[in-house]
Amino acid sequence: MMRRCLGVVAPLLLLLAACGQDEGVSLSPVGGAVSDEYWFDSLPVMVATSDVVVLGTVIELKQGTTVGPPGYEIELLDAILAVQEVLYGSAGESSTLAIQTDPFIPAEPEWRETGITVLAFMDVNTDPGSEGKYYLVNSQSLSVVAGTDVQPAVEGDPLSEQMAAMTIDEIRSKILKATEAIAAGEVNPQTPVGG
Repeated sequence: MMRRCLGVVAPLLLLLAACGQDEGVSLSPVGGAVSDEYWFDSLPVMVATSDVVVLGTVIELKQGTTVGPPGYEIELLDAILAVQEVLYGSAGESSTLAIQTDPFIPAEPEWRETGITVLAFMDVNTDPGSEGKYYLVNSQSLSVVAGTDVQPAVEGDPLSEQMAAMTIDEIRSKILKATEAIAAGEVNPQTPVGG
């Protein structure tokens, strides 16, 4: 549960830490935002750590699941993607999928608008009641795509800048090579921070 919710309930974690109710959650990131459980130096490892990588366009935003303890609930936002291409993993038979996101955490660049095309590295939420929705692996794991250009997910981050220097076709090719390396056991998922 903690792994699935870390990226979407950061404000709640900060509030709990401030109140002395931390319950052992590590709030010191390795290079990323406090909510980041992972921080990647390579695209193949980010692929290996993800359940699915898709290229898709945001077609709808709607109220999502409510999470958090009583009195501290946060209503998540579901960004519905029309999947154009599954680059890694399987998104099932559906042509759309929902990404759970915390509307109170700003996204730079902002991608939660209809018509925005994104490259997203995600994990499926397996919690009861989650209805198979997805969540982003970390703050590096979503890039806005305009034509063949990719915007950096995190300004100043070497991996994000490296990906932004490539076209979407070059990224697609690198993900294909990463998929082959993962299948051959040459690339493994990253261990979560503190895990």
